[in-house]
Amino acid sequence: MQKTFLLAAILPLVLAAVGSAGASDGDSPPNVVYLVCDDQAWFHFGFMGNTEIRTRHLDRLASQSAVFTRGYVPSSVCRPSLATMLTGHYPQRHRFGVGIDGIRAAPRIVRQRFDRFPPLPELLQPSGYLSLQTGKWWEGDYRLAGFTHGMTTGTPVPGSVGANDDPATGHKGLGKLDRGMSFLAGAEGLRIGREGLGPIEEFLRERGSHPFFLWYAPMMPHTPHNPPARLLKRYQSPDRPETVARYMAMCEWFDESCGELLRLLDREELSSNTLVVFVVDNGYVQLPRISWFDKRSKLSPYEGGLRTPILLRWPGHIEPARYKTPVHSIDLLPTTLAACGLRPSSDLPGINLLEICDDLPPKRDAIFGATFRRKSASGIKPKQPDDTVDYRWTVAGQWKLIVPRSPEESPQLFNVVDDPHETNDLASTQPNRVRELKSKIDRWWSPVVTTDAQPADDR
Repeated sequence: MQKTFLLAAILPLVLAAVGSAGASDGDSPPNVVYLVCDDQAWFHFGFMGNTEIRTRHLDRLASQSAVFTRGYVPSSVCRPSLATMLTGHYPQRHRFGVGIDGIRAAPRIVRQRFDRFPPLPELLQPSGYLSLQTGKWWEGDYRLAGFTHGMTTGTPVPGSVGANDDPATGHKGLGKLDRGMSFLAGAEGLRIGREGLGPIEEFLRERGSHPFFLWYAPMMPHTPHNPPARLLKRYQSPDRPETVARYMAMCEWFDESCGELLRLLDREELSSNTLVVFVVDNGYVQLPRISWFDKRSKLSPYEGGLRTPILLRWPGHIEPARYKTPVHSIDLLPTTLAACGLRPSSDLPGINLLEICDDLPPKRDAIFGATFRRKSASGIKPKQPDDTVDYRWTVAGQWKLIVPRSPEESPQLFNVVDDPHETNDLASTQPNRVRELKSKIDRWWSPVVTTDAQPADDR
């Protein structure tokens, strides 16, 4: 694979050290690896109870990790979800993917927002970290987020048309996407995982003694659902639609790619001092007869789109255990900074999950999020997050409230512990609980009001 690594200048940011929550003064800072799954339901992993899809490598990782079975992302679609992982802020604050920019923002707008909400690679640079971006990446050139190395430069890949097409089904591969929007969503970076881990191996050889942050976000099991024939055969059966078999095989292919990366860490003797974080950017439930997803999964305010397991593995620092506490992807950035011996800034809304691993009670009683449309209801170019929000939601204990924007819809209340697939709406029988949870949402909701949105890309 073509080498695309470029070293960026180290930015002069300073972060204060923390106490015993992370690396102590005598320890070398841990490496950090984010394994970011793309479009897979929370219940489609063996370690979450699934018996049909083989995820043996992630099951093994889970056995070595703190497993948060009730993790959430703020919005059930990739771009705002990924930006939250890297900035530690809600989408209505960082504004990536909330409908204001359409499908993309100009580089100067991207950099302006990262100046306001510094991303993780940038925050790690003063401590000597090198960082590599691979896979799904919506914000153009990787250097805009402070990555020192990367695969996505914000330009299409020449001669890529047809790459990974599946002639048997007509499913379009990554090459077709490269001609369109995916030069922002990933371009060359989207080949990671499907075409091996060469760029990651090269990065690890070149990093020297620097600690590193690796963003591994292959577009898997995301469409195109074009798994290897050896895996597809495992899931094909007369009573299973081909679309479902393809999705299931893609889930196993993603698991295999994670296993390859984890073995690479073992071979390079890096596993013992590496924090591995696993999360799904949004859920996905494959419809049985067409190549599309269920309306209660991706892009929805339901568990099928928002819920994700979150895994944290750091040998000698995090004891393997399972937790039912609701947690959130906004927690990943403060948790990572704490593990690296750095103090998160006071404006971050997330918490340090290492404290839950140390049996301390969480410092909140609810988590929140929202889903957005790409255009305002009026069709006028939206200028603020309030113009594009469809649903806001909260999870407090076993309760989840979904509040719609439209006055024609009513709030929905679910007990997501007893009813994780949200089949029984209890809002009409518990009006006091609805009012209580809605007041929590209203107090939480505080979008950033700015005028940086631009309808055109000036690249």
